[in-house]
Amino acid sequence: MRPLFAPHLSSLLPYVPGKPIEETEREYGVHDVAKLASNENCLGPSPKAVEALRAYLSHGHLYPDAGGFYLKERLVELHRAHGVTAKQIVLGNGTNELITLLGRALLGPGDKLLNAWPSFVCYRIVARAQGVPEVAVPLDATLGYDLPALARAAAADPAIKLLYVANPNNPTGRMLTTAQLDAFFAELPADVVVVLDEAYAEYVVDPAYPNGMAWVQRRPRTVVLRTFSKIYGLASLRIGYAVADPEIALVLDRLRDPFNTSAAAQVAALAALDDAAHVDAARAHNAAELPRLARGLTEHGFSVTPSVGNFLLAEVQGDLPEVPALNDALLRRGVIVRPVANYGLTRHVRVTVGKAAENQRLLAAIDDLLAQRRRRLTKPLIVALDGPAGAGKSTVAKLVAERSGLALVDTGAIYRSVGLVALRRGVSVDDGDKLGVIAAELSVSLRFQWQGGQNRVFLGDEDVSQAIRTPEASAASSAVSRHPQVRGALLELQRQLGRRAPGAVLEGRDIGTVVFPDALVKAFVTASPEERARRRMKELEEKGHQEPFDKVHAEIVQRDRQDSERAAAPLKPAADAVVVDTTGKTLDEVTNAILALLHRAG
Repeated sequence: MRPLFAPHLSSLLPYVPGKPIEETEREYGVHDVAKLASNENCLGPSPKAVEALRAYLSHGHLYPDAGGFYLKERLVELHRAHGVTAKQIVLGNGTNELITLLGRALLGPGDKLLNAWPSFVCYRIVARAQGVPEVAVPLDATLGYDLPALARAAAADPAIKLLYVANPNNPTGRMLTTAQLDAFFAELPADVVVVLDEAYAEYVVDPAYPNGMAWVQRRPRTVVLRTFSKIYGLASLRIGYAVADPEIALVLDRLRDPFNTSAAAQVAALAALDDAAHVDAARAHNAAELPRLARGLTEHGFSVTPSVGNFLLAEVQGDLPEVPALNDALLRRGVIVRPVANYGLTRHVRVTVGKAAENQRLLAAIDDLLAQRRRRLTKPLIVALDGPAGAGKSTVAKLVAERSGLALVDTGAIYRSVGLVALRRGVSVDDGDKLGVIAAELSVSLRFQWQGGQNRVFLGDEDVSQAIRTPEASAASSAVSRHPQVRGALLELQRQLGRRAPGAVLEGRDIGTVVFPDALVKAFVTASPEERARRRMKELEEKGHQEPFDKVHAEIVQRDRQDSERAAAPLKPAADAVVVDTTGKTLDEVTNAILALLHRAG
């Protein structure tokens, strides 16, 4: 059967938007979220646009003006100083549609896309969607466009046909000046189409910032993109426009879908253009808060790239956690920022300028997580899970370790390893002294290692993960655990293994009270005797065994009594442990509860 899709689509990656507020609230159980991730206007849409939308709703059953006549006329008026005509304007479902249409119209077999990187990721997506090569030129040391290198690349390769230039650039916020663009166009081959993406133009207050409209008239193979998603506050309505030579505009108009911009979007855009006060307020707010936020992030240990947009690119340094941990910690505090690893910037986040209170909330959240990290330095990063047998400690410990990235120190595996070595050496399980020697030797040879999603157990270079789970090794481990010589040696081994890794999860019956009384997180994982009896019955049934429920239940009750009454370290929650009852709960619910404790502890 022939392939379903064109081969080049296998490399196509979807655009990853900022995390929505609703998803963050569902996932993290937070409210009143500060979204500083998607470069939206924190002041919201123009009040005039809102009113125009309300008035329009009763006409929602009618198709929109496919040509956008009135909006185009208003845009002609806006750009009259640069001689823009209606025939040069193409409306789009946001500028993203126009970026895609330009790729479809201009790139074909034998053509190449020239692209600075990192820049807006949708440019790269266009090349992959069209199945053409991308010639990527890295940004310079200041994270600005290297225009001389781009001009040289275009001159050296006649297959290069299209170049997108974001000014200011996203995600860096750096801008190109009029003088820089003048010099660049003087060196660039005249047949290369340059698309100036000016999504954030209205925020820029630097007098050296150029208006790309002038270049459309002077250089026919220049296109300018503008959007209503940023300063105009209409991101959800999806409307933007291109200004191009009439020849290019005509083809884009033929390619676009019919009714690609809704009547609601056109009505709101018209009203927003007439609300100069709202635009001025948004620009003034950004001019005041952008440097204030940059200062605050710098004072909190970030390296901040200078920006002229409504966002900042900030690199983690010093005591700050790595980006995945930072992002998760902020989400748990109800603040959304934008990790930009998909741009190759693995140590950076992009932060949108919010309202003053939102910006302060971000800085306060960073203060809080840094304070927790400093407090954590006084305690080992240990998650200690105590509790009776059958409560689910082992399974939950594994899940917590997997999801937190911490090492897992498997207490049961340690005892089974002693039993395995004793069997191999022919040592009696009743000889406490010799078993104590074996347990002490494990401090040198025993280690745990994650492989293929499994916590593997090694004695030296030998993987004994399967060998310690044989019935013989399991029976021996139960016998050796009775000896105080073994328990004493393995207690010290547990401490060594826990401190050997940057952080670890340990489970047992006295991890938080005896082994790690200073653990960062302590949870006493328990369940009712009836619940544990039912779980034990299920385990036995899966192994082909049948036992009366009353017998299994009685054995659990008796064991609980013995554990709670033993003279040395009776089984009970540590004074500062959180009791987590797993009765009637899923493993995911219990695991998330433990992870929440870990994140609250820093």
